[in-house]
Amino acid sequence: MRYYQLIFFSLAVATGLEAYKFDSGQYFLSGGVGANVNVVRMTGAEASPKAYMPLSLTLDYKLDTALGVFGTIVPQFGGSALSLLLHAGAKYHINLANAPYVPYLALAISPSMMFAQGEPKNHLNLGLSPMLGLNYFVMANFLLGLHVGFHPSLAWANGQRQAEFGVSSLLDVSFKI
Repeated sequence: MRYYQLIFFSLAVATGLEAYKFDSGQYFLSGGVGANVNVVRMTGAEASPKAYMPLSLTLDYKLDTALGVFGTIVPQFGGSALSLLLHAGAKYHINLANAPYVPYLALAISPSMMFAQGEPKNHLNLGLSPMLGLNYFVMANFLLGLHVGFHPSLAWANGQRQAEFGVSSLLDVSFKI
C-alpha cells in the first residue's frame, strides 16, 4: 500500500510542478493597481503631478518558456491630471527549478500623454522603462504579480523640453487566456 501512495504522490507533485512555467504560444491578461511617484518632474506652468494612481491592463504573449512580449495600457490619475501611459516591450522570465514563483526582467518603450484640467498644461512624454517583477502561480491559469518599474523620459510641453523620472509599483492578477 505504501508503494502505491508514493507513486500517486510523486505523480501528483510532478504534474502540479509542471504547471509552474510558461510555454510558447500562451497569452496572459493582467489587471492591476499601484502607485507611481514622479521623482524628477517637469516644473513651471507645465508641472507634472507628484504622484499618480495607475490602473493597468496588460496582454502578455510567451514566445518560449523564458521570453515574452507584452503591451500595457495604463491610465494614471493624479491630482487634476489624467495620464495615459503605454508600454510595448519584452520580458525575460528567470525560470527557477519548478518553483511556483517566476521573477522577470523587462524593457519597454513607454510613451505617455498627460491631460490636465486647467493648469498645468498637457504634455507628451517618451521614455524607455526597465522593469522587474515576480509572478506567483496560484494555479496553472491564475497568477499574482508584484512589479516595479523605472520610467526615465523626456517631456514636451509648449516648446519646453525636460527630463522626468518616475518609479512605479504595481500589484496585479493574471489569467491565462
